[in-house]
Amino acid sequence: MRRKFQLCVRDVLFDKLTRRVKPDATHAVWLLFAALALVAALAQLGEPGFATIWDDALFFERTAYNVVHHGFAGWNQSDGPVFVNTSQLYQVVTVGLFLAAPKYFGAVTIFFGWACLVAMFAVLLRGWSSLAASLVVFAVMTSPPVFFAMSTGMETALALLVLAAFFTRVLNREVPLAEQVAWQLLIFLVRPDALLLSMTCA
Repeated sequence: MRRKFQLCVRDVLFDKLTRRVKPDATHAVWLLFAALALVAALAQLGEPGFATIWDDALFFERTAYNVVHHGFAGWNQSDGPVFVNTSQLYQVVTVGLFLAAPKYFGAVTIFFGWACLVAMFAVLLRGWSSLAASLVVFAVMTSPPVFFAMSTGMETALALLVLAAFFTRVLNREVPLAEQVAWQLLIFLVRPDALLLSMTCA
């Protein structure tokens, strides 16, 4: 009798946690994360709209400045073009961000990181409609290493988004070889050492 009761409780709880629910439930969790992350991003802004980012992120800013004003990707104009950053793709992004708001580079990189994390949350929820799944993703996304990736001004948030999209695409499904190669190239451009993760699914 006790065993039957335990099985009944287990089945009921399992059903409650995994049953499919209306998209509104998962959307609400996604919107909650987006709002919390936005508050954290706004809290990092100073006056009037400046933001403090990591020192390493200033490499991207200086290189973007030189691309825009001197036409080369490098640290010093006299040195000529040199590879100085950890992400070639993010350097291209930061050139665009610098063009859009040269006086507020730190702020726009933080909001770009915010957009990457919000998009990453949506990617991870793709195809999932259980409330339990969305809560698990919420817990992962609000963990400090992930949540504060947007505050660095570095490529971390973009790299996490690309990796999330890659693993969502390739896990449990067949992916053509040409597409796999394209994904690996994209991951290399966003963060070369991230290939150590993506190559496990190659």
